[in-house]
Amino acid sequence: MKKNVENLKRLINAGRGLVPASTVISNAKLVNVMSNEIYPAGVAI
Repeated sequence: MKKNVENLKRLINAGRGLVPASTVISNAKLVNVMSNEIYPAGVAI
């Protein structure tokens, strides 16, 4: 159970931007397949 709690804490911190991203994709295009729209975007993984 402790591993799951620690993993959840890590994921929440990453989602809040408190943990640095290991990979960043900038100047990309995000495709919304539901609305057929394309947006300029950046993604941090």
